[in-house]
Amino acid sequence: MPEDLEPYLIPIKEGKNSDEGKAPDYLEIIKRALKEYGLGWEEYRKLKDKHEVVKIKHLAELAGEKDKAEVSLKVSSWRSPYAKLSVGEGRQRIEEGKNLALVMRGVIAVMDVGDAKRAKRILPEELMSTLTVETRTGKSHLYFRNGGVTNCDIRGVVELRAKWRYVLTPGSYVPPGNSEGDGLYKVSQRRELRTLTVDDLPAELKTRMKRIGQDVEKVPGDYSPAKLDEKVKAPCPFFESGEKDLSSLYLDFHNLAKSLIFSRLQVMLKDFLAIDIDGEGSTYQIHLIN
Repeated sequence: MPEDLEPYLIPIKEGKNSDEGKAPDYLEIIKRALKEYGLGWEEYRKLKDKHEVVKIKHLAELAGEKDKAEVSLKVSSWRSPYAKLSVGEGRQRIEEGKNLALVMRGVIAVMDVGDAKRAKRILPEELMSTLTVETRTGKSHLYFRNGGVTNCDIRGVVELRAKWRYVLTPGSYVPPGNSEGDGLYKVSQRRELRTLTVDDLPAELKTRMKRIGQDVEKVPGDYSPAKLDEKVKAPCPFFESGEKDLSSLYLDFHNLAKSLIFSRLQVMLKDFLAIDIDGEGSTYQIHLIN
């Protein structure tokens, strides 16, 4: 990696299986956060008993650091500032046989090529002349300097990761499953990082993204939930203001989806059961009881 590009690295679980080997090392992230606030596992367990989800603000409040008490990210989140590793820490982790990921934060972009044959038909040949990593399954990650691109995908063919997405770094290992790979992420082509701009992308990808900075409105400093309602009235034909504030947008989308689903399936809400499937309280799967 070029010296002028500081990589944003996070810890990933050891590759015992294909799912764990690509998931953030939540335990390590929590350890780092507790160390930052001078707290131990006993305090964390008490917070866990008190709060359904322990957030950074809970650690800050307990440690008396009021200036950080507004951070609502989960302690275990890979987006947490305590998940970020230095280059030295990342190198040591790889040397210990552990996994590591590079997070895209607008400086570096990685093109994950899922289907080489189909991707070759749409990607300009010159895009292949950049740093390339062979993945655990024998596929390719193309590394670029980000020249103004953002996330966009062609399902099953190519995925452009440019903002708040990550890829495992060379040296990481994840069982390859039934694939042609050997499970190891490794550099397959050592080249200077090519700068990737929107103009470099094929039309198939351009239609799936917008240029960074265009049609994006920053949240004003005096933002209030009620202002969101005003913003969505025009683009949402089914918007009904009522007397809602913060939750109005969510409720309108929810009610629309619910009415469509229930009218077609003709089932009652009691017939559904939400089951937490990742243990983090953030991902759910809907199962029919009957």
